[in-house]
Amino acid sequence: MATTKEIYNDIVQALPPTERLRLVTLILNELVQQNLPAIDRKDYWTEQDRADIINSSLQYTDSLSANEEAEQPFYKTVTTEEWIDAFVDWANNHEVKAPPLSDEAISRESIYREREDRDRSPQYIN
Repeated sequence: MATTKEIYNDIVQALPPTERLRLVTLILNELVQQNLPAIDRKDYWTEQDRADIINSSLQYTDSLSANEEAEQPFYKTVTTEEWIDAFVDWANNHEVKAPPLSDEAISRESIYREREDRDRSPQYIN
């Protein structure tokens, strides 16, 4: 049986970035659905979490600078359909924690109230 590193090197690394992101999404969604105790669901980051993200970011930056043929950014290489698919995937994979806005909050009057108040102030009236 192949090791994880061999699978990554032989199969995953050869995939285009959009497909690798889709693979990550599939794996993470499946793990979350399994409700494993190893998945940390805290609303805050520990010092170890911060250190891990910094180290990962630095390793990623080093790998980019070491790679002579750095990949083009996603937005420069994708087709319109791939962009739409990626956006829909991104939008569908966000957990909404906020309550929906009320009708008053999204009404035209509430949106432009500040502008109307400003326009009525003495300094703007001729």
